[in-house]
Amino acid sequence: LTWAVLRMLAVPRLRDVSWRLAVTGLGRRRLGTVLQVVALGVGIMALLTLTVIRNDLLRTWRESLPADAPDRFVINIQPDQAEPLRGFFAAHGLPAPALFPIVRGRLVSINERAVRPEDYEDERARRLASREFNLSWASRMQADNRIVAGRWWGEGAHPGQFSVERGLAEALGIRLGDRLAFDVAGTPVAATVTSLRRVEWDSFNVNFFVLAPPGLLEDFPATYVTSFRLPAGRTVFLNALVGRFPNIAVIDVAQALAQVQALMDQAARAVQFVFLFTLAAGLVVLYAAVATTQDERLHQAAILRTLGANRAQLNRAHLAEFAVIGAVAGFVAASGAAGLGAVIARRYLHLDYLPDPAVWLVGVAAGALGVAAAGWLGTRRALETPPLGVLRRIG
Repeated sequence: LTWAVLRMLAVPRLRDVSWRLAVTGLGRRRLGTVLQVVALGVGIMALLTLTVIRNDLLRTWRESLPADAPDRFVINIQPDQAEPLRGFFAAHGLPAPALFPIVRGRLVSINERAVRPEDYEDERARRLASREFNLSWASRMQADNRIVAGRWWGEGAHPGQFSVERGLAEALGIRLGDRLAFDVAGTPVAATVTSLRRVEWDSFNVNFFVLAPPGLLEDFPATYVTSFRLPAGRTVFLNALVGRFPNIAVIDVAQALAQVQALMDQAARAVQFVFLFTLAAGLVVLYAAVATTQDERLHQAAILRTLGANRAQLNRAHLAEFAVIGAVAGFVAASGAAGLGAVIARRYLHLDYLPDPAVWLVGVAAGALGVAAAGWLGTRRALETPPLGVLRRIG
């Protein structure tokens, strides 16, 4: 990309003498220029990714959340508390939340083959194989679930069925038609996988890895879970809720997200400090390149001044040369950061992401100004040395 941009810069016929000298110098030292741009671009790209792109991804993720997304979860609701809980919400002017039953079970076999964590190489698969799952049942599928394989059961369906979340199925190698067996309170429960679902976990609704139709799990001890959105200024309601139902646990998702954001900011600042050394290494490469061409620049400046070029023109030529190096490095860095952000958004966060044009503006401007200043400091000697002394040494 750097090579292509430099070739494009060499095409137009520039009238300004300083810019023409700058572009000619870059073309004469093209390989060295490419190395300088890449060295600087890596550092700038890392910093842009950790600042502009990170903020863009967080903003895009927040904007993708529904306006009424739940921000509190309530767990450990006992069966005899279901109706009183709904009444408590209604008495405080809040809509009664949907309650979902939970039965705890451990996956013990797939198609009669025992499930053991050590049989999986992937770390996430090992964790899933060793944990207990929250199993539930439902006759209707939630709006934030979508069938990607198989079919959802209808009313009055045979109870011997499971619907499995796609990510879990991929991690543990579960396919349609497989027979899963769970250990639920010491009792084996087996059923056939008849559908795979994609779940929008960031909807913050209550969702499950494994669902069954009514009739399979109701006889086991169960608790209930729900989620709801608490209007601003109603935090007193939470105290009253816990006071009325002391056995329940309320999980404040909004506070947890704020803590995660704070941790991410701290980690990003630490990593930014590390990548400042990467940028410093790029500047060292730039200085080394300037040092190796110092004699060439001295001779060129002496000849040009002898032929009538003034010091201001040469000064502008040097500034233009390094500004172009910095601008190209910033452009390449911004392109790399935007591409990296798009990959992270689509592949890992499942977001539709369009980079903010400001990433190119910041990258090009910061690169041009910073490198121009550093390059000008390194080439001042070529302008301060009298041309006559240089020409005598050449002779």
